[in-house]
Amino acid sequence: MFLTVFFEVILLAILIGGSYYGYNKGFFVLAIRPAKAVLRVGAAFCFCVPLGEAVILPLVAPLLYGRLPSGITSYVAGIISAGVAFLVILVLSGVLLSVLFSVLNYCASSGLIGRVNSLFGLIFAGIISVVTACFFVIIADIAMSLEPAQDSRLVKEFSGGPLYSFFSSISSLDYTYPFYDF
Repeated sequence: MFLTVFFEVILLAILIGGSYYGYNKGFFVLAIRPAKAVLRVGAAFCFCVPLGEAVILPLVAPLLYGRLPSGITSYVAGIISAGVAFLVILVLSGVLLSVLFSVLNYCASSGLIGRVNSLFGLIFAGIISVVTACFFVIIADIAMSLEPAQDSRLVKEFSGGPLYSFFSSISSLDYTYPFYDF
């Protein structure tokens, strides 16, 4: 009984807490974080070699000549310049995108657009909360199916509440992990 109530409380906390967080933050904040990370890394990969060759290589190459064997000096200088350029672009694009997205979020936080932003944040975070709850149930099912846990009194008394049963039915291990024998 204890485990049933405990899992129901955890699932309710995941669903309500995630949805509330999404409503408060809004869709732009929730969607911009992963978009910002992808844009930063993409810009760094695209522009690290040209920036490294144009700006950083002329600064690094003279420091390395004479210190390394002549055959690998240009390769090492190219790797160092591309790596430094990657980090510089990553940091600068992060600052630029943070400012840009802060302005966009400020513009989208008032009036009707602000309400729509909050509503879509609620929906987006609700979907993420449902997926998180499904993963929680899958992990709990796997943990309770292990040999040491099956001997526990708590696991033997566990019946699964309504939420746990619902998420167990939509995230069944039979569909998710057909190659395991649970």
